[in-house]
Amino acid sequence: MASFFEELIANNFSKFAGLSISGTVPLQQDRINEGLSELVQGWSTPRESGKSGVSAAPFLPLVKKVSVRAENGVVYVDFDIRA
Repeated sequence: MASFFEELIANNFSKFAGLSISGTVPLQQDRINEGLSELVQGWSTPRESGKSGVSAAPFLPLVKKVSVRAENGVVYVDFDIRA
């Protein structure tokens, strides 16, 4: 799967010209806390050398909008991604 994303990045997402993705992700508070905990740990823990994975950095220019809202104890992340 990593090679798929590496190819997309190398070709500047040209295979997805005109792509538009909009969505909403409902998140429970405990999931947000877990995610934040992992994020903070990642900031303070050096990345293992040779660890495979795809960096999110090349995808960031495609993110046109992100908003967070809470309703009835559920946090929603709304987003728009366009290529």
